[in-house]
Amino acid sequence: MKGGHEGTERGGDSEQGEAVGSYQPPPLPCSPQQDLKTPNCLWRDENGKYWTYVGGDIDFQAYDGKPPANAPPTLSPAQAAQIAAARLKMHPVGVGLGPDPSLNSYEMIPVGFPIWLWAEGGDTATKSSTASVAGITVALTAHLTGITWDMGDGHRFTCGVGTPYVRGALPPATPSPDCGHTYTKMGHYTITATTRWAIDWRAGTQSGTIPFAMSQTREIPIGELQVLVR
Repeated sequence: MKGGHEGTERGGDSEQGEAVGSYQPPPLPCSPQQDLKTPNCLWRDENGKYWTYVGGDIDFQAYDGKPPANAPPTLSPAQAAQIAAARLKMHPVGVGLGPDPSLNSYEMIPVGFPIWLWAEGGDTATKSSTASVAGITVALTAHLTGITWDMGDGHRFTCGVGTPYVRGALPPATPSPDCGHTYTKMGHYTITATTRWAIDWRAGTQSGTIPFAMSQTREIPIGELQVLVR
């Protein structure tokens, strides 16, 4: 998801030196189906000011003056919140896995051996931000609702951030206290950790929640230990 820049109103004594109200021939109006970053797409905010996207992450040009005959739809607070949420800088967690199969001579985890799972790196803490989109101020708070683990063997469950595995701290084959799994068949599996967020937003008297998710994967080999009997 792309990150956290605030929209910039240009006009008056702006960097472009173009007065709001100089009103060039208007761009084409937006339709509700168009992306608001479509070139020459014009919309108006709740205060009656007209805006158009002119490039980059924050380049929105403001217009004042007589509306065009085919006036475009108003940008709603919910639409502004969607744009502001898309600018939040969020990073998915990595798949923490223990014991690490690369650290034993077999380079795999035996069938039936409990593994520990945890969120490694990425974002897990609550984030708050305020953004301005086309003249609408949007307050955002993003909080983690859980991490869904798809183990690649048909098992899927949700945990929190989990507990990191510390080699030698506990007896072998001790299960994770809060987030773990045991494979029952040999194979090479892909573990997918999907971080799930709820982004609460408020713009004026309106508010809502936007769900958001990001994923990372890691491969894990599962095998059998052979005992040689003479």
